This record gives sequence, C-alpha cells and structure tokens, in this order.
Amino acid sequence: MRNAAGIGAVALLLVGALGTIGAVWVDERSPRPGRASAVESLRGGGPTPCSEPPSGNRRPPGAGGLVEDVARFRACRAPALGVQDDHLPTVPLGRLATRLDLIRASGARVTRADVFWSRVAPTEPADPGNPADPAYRWARVDAIVAGLRSRDIAPLLSTYSAPAWATGRRRGRGGSPVNPDIPDARAFAGFMQALARRYSGSYRPAGARAPLPAVAHFELWNEPNRKLFLRPQGRALGAYVAMVRAAYPALKSVRPDATVIVGALGSGSNARRWRDALRAADVPLDAFSHHLYPRVPPLRATPIYPSWDSLPELVRALRRWRPGLRLYITEAGYSTRPTRFRPPGSAVSEREQAAYLADILAVPLVRRGEVAAVIWFNLQDNADWPTGLLRESGAPKPAFTAFADLAAARHGAGLP
Repeated sequence: MRNAAGIGAVALLLVGALGTIGAVWVDERSPRPGRASAVESLRGGGPTPCSEPPSGNRRPPGAGGLVEDVARFRACRAPALGVQDDHLPTVPLGRLATRLDLIRASGARVTRADVFWSRVAPTEPADPGNPADPAYRWARVDAIVAGLRSRDIAPLLSTYSAPAWATGRRRGRGGSPVNPDIPDARAFAGFMQALARRYSGSYRPAGARAPLPAVAHFELWNEPNRKLFLRPQGRALGAYVAMVRAAYPALKSVRPDATVIVGALGSGSNARRWRDALRAADVPLDAFSHHLYPRVPPLRATPIYPSWDSLPELVRALRRWRPGLRLYITEAGYSTRPTRFRPPGSAVSEREQAAYLADILAVPLVRRGEVAAVIWFNLQDNADWPTGLLRESGAPKPAFTAFADLAAARHGAGLP
C-alpha cells in the first residue's frame, strides 16, 4: 500500500553511502562462530523464527524475540525472503546497475519488480501477444531481468498501469508514472502473453547472441482494491475478475510452467470483501498474494484484518477455495516515521522495525511454511512511504543488517 505518485521520487544514493552499505553487507551477512547476529544485538536474544514463541504464541510488550541461531533458520520451512526497490521502473537506465547492486548487497535472492505496462506499450501493438511487435519498448524490463539474474536474484514481475489506448484514452493523474484507469481485459491478456513469451528462457530478440533469462513468477496487477491503482473502485472488482479470466489462460498457453499470482490486495477495510469475492468468482490462479502493513507488531494479537495475526483466517479461506493454494506476501513493512498515507501512531522506531522484520518470520504460520514468500517493501525510504531498509539519504537502518542476516540464513532459497 504505497503512494503511486511517490514512486521513483527518492534521490539516488551517494557514493559514500553505497560504500557504507557494502561494508555492512560484507561484515554482517554471514554470521560467524562467536559473533551475535545483527538481529540478536537489537534486543538481546529470544526465540528464533523457527523455534516456538512463548506460550500462547504471543510475546508480552518489551519481551525479546530475535534470531539467536541463524543456522536453525536454515533448517526450517521459512519462506523465501525478498526485497523490492521502487526505483527500478523509473531510475535512468544508466544508473540501474547501482540499484541492482544494492539489492544484491542486502543479501536478497528474490525481488519483486514493477512492470509499467503503459511504458512498455505506449502505443497499441498490432500483434499484442508477440513480444517482437514494434510497438513494445522492452529495454528497461530486459535490463532489470538480465541484471537480476546475473546477480543470482530471482525476479517476480508485477504488471500494472494501463496505457491510455487500453483505457478509452484516459491517462490517469497528472505527474504520476502510474495510470490506474481500468483497462480492456483482452488488451491486458495480450500484454501478459507477450511478457511471458519474452521471458520464457528461450526467446532471443533479433540481433541478440543468446536468449533472454527466464522469469517464472508473474503477478497480475498491484492492489486492485485501491483507487490509487485501479479505478473507478465501483467497477474495479468486476473489471479485475475479467482481467484475470482473460490474462491467466493467455499467459499459461505459452508458459504452462509459470506461476501466475492473483490478488496483490492492499491493506484496507475492503481487503476481506475482495478476497471472498475473488474466491466466489473462482478466478483462475496458481497462487494468491496479499500486502501486509499492520499497525501492531507481528506477534501481537489484534482484531485488525489484514494483519500477521489474521493469517490463519486468510489461509483457511484459501484452503476452502483450493486445497494447497499458495500464499505470497508480496509487500510487507513497518514505517519509521509518520506519513499522510499511514494511520496516526503507526510509525515505529528504527530498532523496532528491525526487530519486527525478524518477528515476521516467527509468526506461527510463516514459521511452518504456510507462506511461500515474504517480500519487504521497500529497499529505500521515500517521502510518502518510509518503510525502507535504507533511509532516503542511502544510509542503512538497523533493518538493513537484520535483513542481511536473515537472508544469509536462507541463502539459495528461491521462489517456490
């Protein structure tokens, strides 16, 4: 649940900050015998993400709960742990490698990357399912996918932002890189088919010496239950159902091996209604995704939905929909300062943010492998969404080193 207008607005990192981050990564990402992990040092120990939390699965306020033994984390059924950088779709291409290096420095082996359909297809293609159609502009997505793969990072591509030609010539809000207007479902299906073909692992663009790398995970839209990303909301649910019903078979017809993720629901009062409506419509999918930005710590009981405490309800709903349906948390985070997009009193300290990052992996259903992946949003703070592992200046928060420790414990763990 982020501000679309703020995407890409953060200043680029200073060279000095990058050097600091690199030093943190080298020193902290692989815990050594006799040295406490960075996460441990924040609160002085407690249960690991894969050990049983205190009685009742809840911690009293102020109690410990950090990673004591990273080796135990390796052996548990913890999810793939990733991070997202909202600079990737907008940063100048000449500086893209710097952003990708920062993702690698975090230790992440998974990242969610936004694909702005409106930028890849600013004009309508004559053959929408063909990635070679001259209307398509793939340079940025090619560079992101190839750059991530060369750094041993698995991409999950989230596609949204409709081009004006697909929305009846509506262009969204002035100044925003994202157009939230509802697109034609068939046009969306054509684009998803072209995207899946291009990153099949066997597609070689004209003049290229080798095929482009493969992408295995495709998420259909971002937070369609919020007007920032799909509008008007009065028609958004029905429109999203139509988009999924069109895009899923188009994508699977050329990539039967791909994982198609549906939902990407943002936190909010309508999240439960959307979840149940998508289930009632029985839209086709391989996995379901949700975003979690609760006000309360991960291991504290709360009636709020969605939250980490409400995961059992969400998992039960998915099992009733389809046994074995996988859940991906494709955005999660805690804000370290007040913002107009978060409820009053929801900001936490930087040390609390790092501790809560570790606590997410101690949530019982997460610890037991009921969640396929958790992707932290964001790599770096922006003015409207200060949930980053890095401050706007580029300086690392405690959460950066905590993330690196946890990612090191899951070294090599990719997306299921």
